[in-house]
Amino acid sequence: MKTIEPYSDELLKYEESTNKYYLTEQALIREGLPLRDRLAEGSAPSAEYVINGFLKRVTGVIYAYIHNYNADNEAQDYLISHLPSARTMIYNALINQAIYMYHNGDLTLSKDRADKEAAYDTVALSELNRTLPEIQCSILYTGAIRIWT
Repeated sequence: MKTIEPYSDELLKYEESTNKYYLTEQALIREGLPLRDRLAEGSAPSAEYVINGFLKRVTGVIYAYIHNYNADNEAQDYLISHLPSARTMIYNALINQAIYMYHNGDLTLSKDRADKEAAYDTVALSELNRTLPEIQCSILYTGAIRIWT
């Protein structure tokens, strides 16, 4: 199986300390989500903190969803960070969830059960269910994950 090491670019940043990918502000801008401009209209104490918090929350929501499907979260994170198709999959899931949360808020924080059930973007979930060619299953596979290095 051909793997690549995790890497960052202008749209997706890999954070070694968490072993996770995060969208960049540039990714939001590319998708027409001018979060910084929107914050300038209000009284946010620091746009940088708010944007970083939003991007971390999007990653947290998506990775928590992924981790609910398998007990071997380290293997899931390894695959996401090392497989070219998984990197594409996580970018697409993150950006679609970011668009959804930008327009609807973070419904995972709601006390309302209906809101919680509607917390995930359907396109993001569809991306997570895609079969990764290198492992012949989705990242949401519930069985034993074998990693070939």
